[in-house]
Amino acid sequence: MPTRTDFDDEQWATLRLAPWQVGLGVMAADPSGILGRQRELRAVEASVRRTSERGARSRLVALVVDDVLSGDNLPHAEPGGRSDEELADVVVERCAEVRRLLDETVDDDEARSFRRWLYEIAEEVALAAEEGDGPFGERVSELELRYLARLAAALDVDPR
Repeated sequence: MPTRTDFDDEQWATLRLAPWQVGLGVMAADPSGILGRQRELRAVEASVRRTSERGARSRLVALVVDDVLSGDNLPHAEPGGRSDEELADVVVERCAEVRRLLDETVDDDEARSFRRWLYEIAEEVALAAEEGDGPFGERVSELELRYLARLAAALDVDPR
């Protein structure tokens, strides 16, 4: 059963930021404007809170959720100068790093649960704001679907 002390500070920061990063990846894949972005950011926080309220599916998810909710839970800014497409690419790369980190530090069930949890957060963010113009926007855009497929591959989860 994993504990916080199983990870150095850099590894822990990687895990702790991962929920925000998967959400930022969705936002970068197909920007939704100011109101849409606010809904999408709130979706990350709401997903983390729901996980806490309903009980996490694994010890590691519970540890990260508790840490996120007990501290500064605002997303950390990405370095400037990146296009949205580049930011989405960076997030996918970082999620592949999260996968490798999990494979090296926790058992298969913990790793699988954490990766699935991250993917589900991304799905919720994708559903949080309609894409396109007016009242007839798409629920999840083609660009978001492509990002979710890339994310699923990086995290090694079945997108369902």
